[in-house]
Amino acid sequence: MTVAAALRAAFDRKIDPDELWPVVRDAEAQTIGVPTGVQDYLAAIHGGVLGIHLEPGELRVEKLATDPARVEECLLLVDSGVSHFSGLNNWEVFKGQIDGQANVRKCLGEIVAAAKGAREALVTSRYDDVGGFMAAEMASRVRLAPGVSSPEIDRIKEAAASAGGAAKVCGAGGGGMVSVWATPGKRSGVEAALQAAGFKPVAFRLDLRGLEIDRSV
Repeated sequence: MTVAAALRAAFDRKIDPDELWPVVRDAEAQTIGVPTGVQDYLAAIHGGVLGIHLEPGELRVEKLATDPARVEECLLLVDSGVSHFSGLNNWEVFKGQIDGQANVRKCLGEIVAAAKGAREALVTSRYDDVGGFMAAEMASRVRLAPGVSSPEIDRIKEAAASAGGAAKVCGAGGGGMVSVWATPGKRSGVEAALQAAGFKPVAFRLDLRGLEIDRSV
């Protein structure tokens, strides 16, 4: 997304994020040879804590009315150290939905319900409840496509849960990155459990501004 926006700026082309992300999405799909999602691009464009609504005939991005600082203090990012090709997982799910596979449709419904529950918990400041929805989403995602997880990711999930936290893969699990939710009273215990299991959180900050092009450099 950043490269595409910078190229447009370099050639004095209009930078309209709503026109740019479909181009980048399709470029990724052509590169990996399977359908791709949209959430990664929208997060990069808008920044902040988002709700992405895939509605009939419309894709709507909502900046959630929650405290980004509270989200940041509850969220950990952990590298499993093992990446894999997640495009195949996406394609098998896509195909299963079209073919009417009962397990696929059931798990997708559960994932939708978990996402809605997490959104509601965030906008009502029920931060202690977010982890439960993350854990439910991860359980449904593994039943939907077991390849999203790995032994390393399972160890991260188990370590987080042992200290009262919750974990889920980022996206379809391809990058091997795992998001872990641990409210402040549990965070130190979760970090200790992760370290004992051989994992260390990756330092990060939530970006609140999203995509920007600085033409002065």
